[in-house]
Order: sequence, then structure tokens, then C-alpha cells
Amino acid sequence: MDTETPRLRLVLRRQAEFESDADSDSESQPERETYPTFSELCSRHVKPYPTLAAVRIVWSFRGGSLETSLSVMAAAYNIDVLEPYFQQSVGRGSNTPWHVVSKSPVTHPPVSEIRVNVFDLDIWESDWLDFHENHSDPDFHTESDTLSYGTLPDYDPENDKEPPHLLKCCGTDRPRGKEVGVLVTASPSGPGFVTVHEYVTTVHPWLMRNREDIFKAMNCWEQMPYLEGKDLVVDLVQPNFLKIDEKSDWAMSLSMRRSSWMDVHERETSDISYPIEISYPCMNSS
Repeated sequence: MDTETPRLRLVLRRQAEFESDADSDSESQPERETYPTFSELCSRHVKPYPTLAAVRIVWSFRGGSLETSLSVMAAAYNIDVLEPYFQQSVGRGSNTPWHVVSKSPVTHPPVSEIRVNVFDLDIWESDWLDFHENHSDPDFHTESDTLSYGTLPDYDPENDKEPPHLLKCCGTDRPRGKEVGVLVTASPSGPGFVTVHEYVTTVHPWLMRNREDIFKAMNCWEQMPYLEGKDLVVDLVQPNFLKIDEKSDWAMSLSMRRSSWMDVHERETSDISYPIEISYPCMNSS
């Protein structure tokens, strides 16, 4: 029996419509669309970008709560005028204490699910092995509190070298299993796509729980000490692979990428509903 290959159908709404929904007290709910996952789009060579709403987020990595860590640019790409993400008092016709961008999709095209990791965590084990591989020889070494070889408890013959494996070197444990990340899914009672608020309320607590590991991963090559005292922010340049940057570097990158993302944002705010195919690579974390 012949089977028909499923086709990807994306129905895209203008950004203004999402923000209008966020400000409305109406009891009516829009018809729920079915959206693909982030990994499904990547498998079809479609690269989801952060929406204009997501671009407006200024996300501090200083260790505070969600309420104190997020601000919103009054206009995208302009960090000089900021508004609080947590509004504290409900007003202006809104039924939520969160900024109006909170109800917008976090990616364009919208997705129903996205697995998120930090780039430095994802490559930490690889960097650690590169840094320590020449510090000892598995055939000529003495086991100690600072150096250890053995077999990985989750040894995968297809992806790992044959044992013995370097498990500890220079007093630091091999950072195994740090590339898993956190899964963000659309709320069953929501519009069907991952909103900005669903994204940040899932990812921010996860970032704070893994903050120490993220610092260790960033300093794996021992070239970035004293990260705790720096003014760091979360960069949403790739919604599935976050970067942690100094705020000044992030602001410069934000300004530079504005022109290259112009076409994407024009499609996002278009009246036209159509599938979007982007031919360049899409890093898939799932």
C-alpha cells in the first residue's frame, strides 16, 4: 500500500495579532493550530529564528529570579530604553503581570517543543578531553585523587573511544552528560506553540541550577576566570543553543545581526501564511 508523505504546513500569524491577544480580556480562545517541533523543522531544513518579541528580551545571568533578571526593550535592538518583564501590577487592560511580549511565540516559525542547552555545556566534555588528553598516559600512570582512568558507566561503543577512559584529571571530574539540556513544551491550554513566557519560565530556573557548571564549562581552557563578577547576559541568537556573553559583547553582536535578520522579521510580520524553507544549516539539540 502506498503511503503519502506528510507535508509540513505552517500557519503564521502577524506579531501584532499575538500582542493583541495578550492585551485582551476576552474569554474567547483562538482555534488551536498544530505546530511542528523544533527538531522536525530542522529535519526539513527550516531554521527557526527568535521572533521580534524574543529579540527584545534582555536576560541577565547574574543569578537573580525571573522577575528581576528579565527586561524588555521598548523597541527591538535598542537597549537604551527598557521596560520590566514583570509588570508587578496588572493594568492597561491586561490580565497578566507579565509584559505583553510574554504571549508571543519565541521562535519563527512557531514550534510546539524545543530542547534548549547552553553552547558551552554542550561542548564541555569535548573541550575537557582536548585540554587534558596530553596530561597523562593510560598505560603509564598512578591512580590518585587527582587522576583516574576506567570505564565510563554509560559507555557507548558507537560514540566513545575504547576504555580505559580518562575519568579525572588535575582534580576535575570528566563532565559527562552535560549536553542533555532542558525540554520546553507548549502548554496544553495555550495556543499550541511555545510562548516567550513558557520558554523563559522553563529555561531560567534550569540556567540558575546549572550556573556553576556553565561557569566551569566557559572556563574549561582556564582563560576566563572571575566570571562570577562579570555582567553576563543570555544570548538568544539560537533559541536551542544559548550563549552566555558579557553584556557589552552581546550588545555589539545584537546591533550587527539586525540587518541580517531583517528578511526573517519581515516574513514574521507578513499577512501571508506559507511554509518557510531556509537552506543553511540548523543546529539540532534533540
